[in-house]
Amino acid sequence: MNTMTEIANLATQDRGVLRFITAGSVDDGKSTLIGRLLFDSKGIFADQLAAISRAKNKRVAGDAIDFSLLTDGLEAEREQGITIDVAYRYFATPTRKFIVADTPGHEQYTRNTVTGASTADAAIVLVDITRVEFKQTGQGLGAELLAQTRRHTAIAGKLRLPTVVFAINKMDLIGFDQAKFNATQQAVQTLAASTGIQSIHVLPISALTGAT
Repeated sequence: MNTMTEIANLATQDRGVLRFITAGSVDDGKSTLIGRLLFDSKGIFADQLAAISRAKNKRVAGDAIDFSLLTDGLEAEREQGITIDVAYRYFATPTRKFIVADTPGHEQYTRNTVTGASTADAAIVLVDITRVEFKQTGQGLGAELLAQTRRHTAIAGKLRLPTVVFAINKMDLIGFDQAKFNATQQAVQTLAASTGIQSIHVLPISALTGAT
């Protein structure tokens, strides 16, 4: 099952519009995930694909598609490899319509994350597992999350978003290591509980390849 199908299945039976945000730290893969969702839902025109394939600021090797370029619309973002503004995108499946806000990862743009989350029904918090710090403890493998992951989760809790999805990204880069995923899952569950979030889902994904 691909990333698009897995996330779409989290929607309720209501066939209206679901508004959600992507959040997390810089380079966790927020823009790439949205680009992948657009691609999997056939929401990208051929000329758009051709344009990003020719882009000089691609952040992927070879002929692979840099999906993040579909949302990093500001020139400054393309040059610096970051998302500054909130980028809104629309896509749809046969059963549901979606409006997604790609919010900035840098700490100084956290206020834009609040703006995007203020009208959202749900949040997807990206966690780059390659940047999670793992340590052996008396109870097994422990995971230390990035500060911005904790900050954006706290925002989701304060705004009382009904559902938060923690997408543990770049699992392909660690060979889908089960022990590291389990430790990260425990860390985000503990974090969510501390911020008052009632409903969470934790998914192992690769935003670039669409694997989950």
